[in-house]
Amino acid sequence: MLKSIAKCCRAIAVCVLAVAGVATAGAQTGACCVTGPNGGTMCVMVTEATCAAQNGVWRGVGTVCTAMSCPTGAITGACCINAGGVVTCQQLTQQACATAGGVFRGNGTSCIVPNICINSTVTGACCIASPAGITCQQLTATACQTAGGVFRGNGTSCTASDICSTPALGACCLPTNSGIPACQRLTEAQCLASSGTWHGANTVCTAALCPPSAPLGACCLPNSPAGAICQYRTEADCAAQGGTFQGVGTICGTVVCATTPRGACCVPATPAAPAHCELLTQADCAAVNGTYRGNGTSCTMPNICPTGTITGACCIAANGSITCQQLSQADCGDAGGIFRGNGTQCTATNICAQPVIRGACCLPASPTQPARCELLTQANCAAAGGTYRGNGTNCTMPNICPTSTATGACCVRDAAGAITCQQLTFFACRQAGGVFRGNGTACTGAICQPPAPRGACCVASPTGNTVCEFITEAACTAVGGTFRGNNVPCTAGACTAGCPCDWDESGTLTGADLHAFLADYQLGDADINGDGSTNPQDVGYFLQCFRFDPDCVR
Repeated sequence: MLKSIAKCCRAIAVCVLAVAGVATAGAQTGACCVTGPNGGTMCVMVTEATCAAQNGVWRGVGTVCTAMSCPTGAITGACCINAGGVVTCQQLTQQACATAGGVFRGNGTSCIVPNICINSTVTGACCIASPAGITCQQLTATACQTAGGVFRGNGTSCTASDICSTPALGACCLPTNSGIPACQRLTEAQCLASSGTWHGANTVCTAALCPPSAPLGACCLPNSPAGAICQYRTEADCAAQGGTFQGVGTICGTVVCATTPRGACCVPATPAAPAHCELLTQADCAAVNGTYRGNGTSCTMPNICPTGTITGACCIAANGSITCQQLSQADCGDAGGIFRGNGTQCTATNICAQPVIRGACCLPASPTQPARCELLTQANCAAAGGTYRGNGTNCTMPNICPTSTATGACCVRDAAGAITCQQLTFFACRQAGGVFRGNGTACTGAICQPPAPRGACCVASPTGNTVCEFITEAACTAVGGTFRGNNVPCTAGACTAGCPCDWDESGTLTGADLHAFLADYQLGDADINGDGSTNPQDVGYFLQCFRFDPDCVR
């Protein structure tokens, strides 16, 4: 009803303007754009003074109302804004100009008019404290700051009521996501701007002042890596957070929450149900073939179960360095990388840092401490004069630091490649990278002499056939055999004269022999081992001859 009356009154006002315009048409009238009853812009013929009185835009003496006289957009004008002592002009509505703290030059004015903002230094109310009290002066923002005052804003006036008074504070009950209002002391304006309930000037926050909209109780929330924690929440809010409500009025101090942590589990689709998210323990999630998103995660978290391929940080070692790529677990495995888990990011700090490898370190007795075992890196163990038991060993292993001091011959190769013998314990020998000859052995004679090299030896058997034995040259000579050379294996052709794998008979083994052999093999004419047929055994015979036969020239 009130809206209808308001529209009617505005319509009457416009009609009066139109009549006034006609009555004074002889005096200087013109087109005037004013706000109509329906909120839109309409054109009437009035004098300039009448148009200005209604906040209209006058189009000039003698102009007439046409379809283009009053554009439908918001009416703007030149707005002079002072920022840091520099005045700029912007084309704004009167309301937007006031919001920007500017001086509005009138509807229809334009920033292109020369000197439209001249002498438009913007001032406002400035509240200055003095021994006599707080006084108000009309100053610019810069001048107010220089005077140590509090500037109330461009366009404000010292004549406004209570312009320099300090707003009173009071208790304000503010809404929260948990449903439990929070109480803060704010001004009435601040409280209302935050959708709060203001309880009056100088009121204080008390426990009973802001009661929750629903009764509270103990709620076991699974949002801690150590397990569930207890918080006071409403039953609805407890359920929304994936918690277990213990009842209205229950006390967290008397409630025992489950210690097994839970988190969001992305369960894959099955014939009976689509893919979905459930709040489960890690073990229960694995039992349904789901992807566990971590202790304390919730199904309400954004994109907790992405519909695309789930990726994670994949640490890949190549050329002595480690790089991180965002891959699926399967793709990471194919790349030979280490997958850090679904949802992990390569941008995380030290995501591909190598773990510090430690092991049991047997430290000798010192004047202040007895002999003992500590878990150290190999470098730290050596620096402390200890004996390192190996990566991954620990001090709880049986006899990890034996007290025996039995020694034996330890054959150690030095930097020059020479082998020397040292009398050490077994573990000291191993730490030195040596070969321990056994407890009680001594560094005498040829204890560290390496064994004589061996090779193929061709020996005639009692049946008249030639057999190959892998023995030392001295042993081969002793049995009347033919020694084919140190480290020459007993392979096909080792005891056959000539080089049967020189397939092109060029006198030298090259890749051409391999190609020629394979070509004949495809034709079924490559019986190199003489068993009467061409078969895969011939390929093996050829390759052994190609690699090891001592009669072949390479």
